[in-house]
Amino acid sequence: MDEPLAPADRRRVLVATTLGSSMAFIDTTIVHIALPALQVALEASAAEAQWIAESYVLVLGALILVGGALGDRYGQMRVFRYGVIGFAISSIACGMAPNAYTLILARIVQGVAGAVLIPCSLALLTAAYPPKERGTAIGMWSSFTALATIVGPVAGGWMVDAISWRTVFFVNILFAVAVLVALAKMPPCTHPDTSRRLDVPGAVFATLGLAGTVYAMTEAGPKGLADPQIWFAFAVGVVFLVAFVAYEARTDSPMMPLELFSSRQFSGANIVTVGLYAALSGMLFYLPFVLIQVEETSALVAGAALLPMALLISLMSWWAAQLSDRFGPGALLTVGAGIAGFGYLALAESFGSGDLWMRYVPAACALGIGMALCVAPLTSAVMMSAPIGRTGVASGINNAVSRVAQGMAIAGFGLLVQTSFAASMQEKLPELTEDERKVVMAQQSMLAAAELPDEWPDSRREQVRSMLRSSFVDATRRAGWLAALLSFASAGVAVTMLGQGSPSRVLRP
Repeated sequence: MDEPLAPADRRRVLVATTLGSSMAFIDTTIVHIALPALQVALEASAAEAQWIAESYVLVLGALILVGGALGDRYGQMRVFRYGVIGFAISSIACGMAPNAYTLILARIVQGVAGAVLIPCSLALLTAAYPPKERGTAIGMWSSFTALATIVGPVAGGWMVDAISWRTVFFVNILFAVAVLVALAKMPPCTHPDTSRRLDVPGAVFATLGLAGTVYAMTEAGPKGLADPQIWFAFAVGVVFLVAFVAYEARTDSPMMPLELFSSRQFSGANIVTVGLYAALSGMLFYLPFVLIQVEETSALVAGAALLPMALLISLMSWWAAQLSDRFGPGALLTVGAGIAGFGYLALAESFGSGDLWMRYVPAACALGIGMALCVAPLTSAVMMSAPIGRTGVASGINNAVSRVAQGMAIAGFGLLVQTSFAASMQEKLPELTEDERKVVMAQQSMLAAAELPDEWPDSRREQVRSMLRSSFVDATRRAGWLAALLSFASAGVAVTMLGQGSPSRVLRP
């Protein structure tokens, strides 16, 4: 049986796990602020920019359950250290990447390292503290990781403006060194369980399945839906996803026990997770592009634009958790998802017209309030719908589902934005000369970041650039409508599958 550590060692574990998790969590948001700058610097297409963001979250989501199993089998302390080292090395590779393809590969390695260190961080924290102090420690871990996630985009925007987009990756080295110093000569607080089997085939099937389907959605925009390569990739992805489900149903040690989904409430909670996190991730991916490339704000301002949502989610989550205990998660999720849906609609209409901030801030606040009412109740719904003794597995599955939803959303929203952008530009092409059309069509995959020839007159360059921006705003507005649709659908699932009564009556399977 694992023994809690001495008080001084516990504090070191708290510092190390908080910094390590913060490093991994920040990289899901801070990179979005740097994407407009690195897209220009690396001459990356819109599809490549999507892969830079989603390769990390997809691998993280596909392997996070395996990462937890690795910690159980080989010891959380050892695996956590390796995860931190791997994250630091891959971050250096990201910061030194000479082109988009190298950066995507480094982000994949980052995702593998994150999938190892995130589940081990909470397991270490749980083992390090005795039961009576565990809640306080986990609360501090949650508060500091939330604070880091809030500050991350603002700090990232400042680094992009003041130094370089590469610094958003190099800063992870400081986190990693601090973690390793805090854990130096630290005795293990958990013991390896060599009897634990790893679901390697399941992880392979899930990763290949997700990669195939996401590749098809990401590349369908620039290549077109009729391209045979798109359909082949999609078919391969579907085959592997079907193989994953079939294998998980038959193996003795599945990474995703399918019997949990026999609970109506558990299935409903995860469907709501997909809808809410897909909407949030898909919309927030394009927000910095609109603010920087269309509204011409700085990266720092674009990062600060995320603060209203993040602060409201952070400040209201505790209150929402209390309301969830009183009225049941289903009621809070229904109301919160509905408010978030109206927030997305308002956000979509805030771009490209009038005073941006007078329109954007109320929309962002509505979205923040809506999501604040959902985050804690969604966790409660997942935990309370799982059988006794399976809450850890249920939490891991829901965490993986949310990460995968984020990665899939970037691909799905990307397909919508690229096809909408192309359709909007087609309507404007008759206004251009034949030579101008060729230049614009060749740059179409860059969306609003398209480069126009220097020899064009300034007035013509500005006219064409205005056309590109207008088309991009039209496309991102449709993305906002899709996000709203996903949120309203999530509200519908919450009210029909999770109910509106008290948790004790509604959610116990």
